[in-house]
Amino acid sequence: MGRPPSRAMYREHRRKLAQMIDAALEVGQRGDGRAWTAPWSNLGFAKAHGACDESGVRSWRNIENPVRPSSIIPLLNVFYGDRPEHAEARDAMRVAWRLAGGLDVEDAPPEPRTIIATQFSEVAEVVYLLVNQPEQPAIPDNSGRLILPFTLRFQLDKNRKVKIVRGGKVHEVRIDIGVTEPLFAVTSAHWQPVAESVFRSGEHPRMKPGPIRDSVQLIGEQDPDTKVIINAPFDADPKMVLERRLDTVGDGIITLSVLSPCEGFYVKPSDGGVHTTPTQKAVLAALLASAIPHDDSGRLILERVQVSPSAKREVNQ
Repeated sequence: MGRPPSRAMYREHRRKLAQMIDAALEVGQRGDGRAWTAPWSNLGFAKAHGACDESGVRSWRNIENPVRPSSIIPLLNVFYGDRPEHAEARDAMRVAWRLAGGLDVEDAPPEPRTIIATQFSEVAEVVYLLVNQPEQPAIPDNSGRLILPFTLRFQLDKNRKVKIVRGGKVHEVRIDIGVTEPLFAVTSAHWQPVAESVFRSGEHPRMKPGPIRDSVQLIGEQDPDTKVIINAPFDADPKMVLERRLDTVGDGIITLSVLSPCEGFYVKPSDGGVHTTPTQKAVLAALLASAIPHDDSGRLILERVQVSPSAKREVNQ
């Protein structure tokens, strides 16, 4: 490593990166081969990025007070993809990102193989989450609570085709994949699980308290060979009972999420070939994780469903 940049130089590097991001957004730069028809809106780019919100994009392009993205790979994938004609611009933004973080350019390793950015459900079918709603979704019962029926199942997805980028070209590999440390969480500004539920004080043999509010860590049932969570961890015909939070008005959105830490996977090439050592499995799992949207704590979003008690539809994200 060389000498760290001065504070003024550090700030200037961040401004240069913000200028590059802003310019790419303004021209509608995209690496999927489609024509640039209009500038990216902050919201539109956030959706394409998959792991940030509108305010995050706004902060990245703020030249006067820029915020450096925690990872540049998702931006590079949206702006430039793996198209040869964008290789020079892609590398320039990658270098600018390293400089903005006080990293030496010569320390940058070769760009690794990465799985093309996508929603997790498009990569593997290891989790199924459905909110089964009556005609009036989540009808309040006589006590003012909400009864929210749902279905949650897990499986080991075998022989799954995954596209990866290697040497600037797209390759297809087959993997067996499952999740070993899933987290099931419910979030809402207006509603919370009742006190006696497993999300707060209740007990259940296949789950334990989660690391965030109103969540549970699923620990069973497991596949005996892979330790992957399988089948339905909740009892048959599960229903979530919610009560209103104190000092809230209105219904508000209820979000059910299945999350996983990046290391919470079993991943193995389906052919059982040479890429089966623990180190290589960990690398393949990390490459998979880099392509999937994350929450603010870096957990992968495997599935997310939002429901509004006052609406007659559910929204899958």
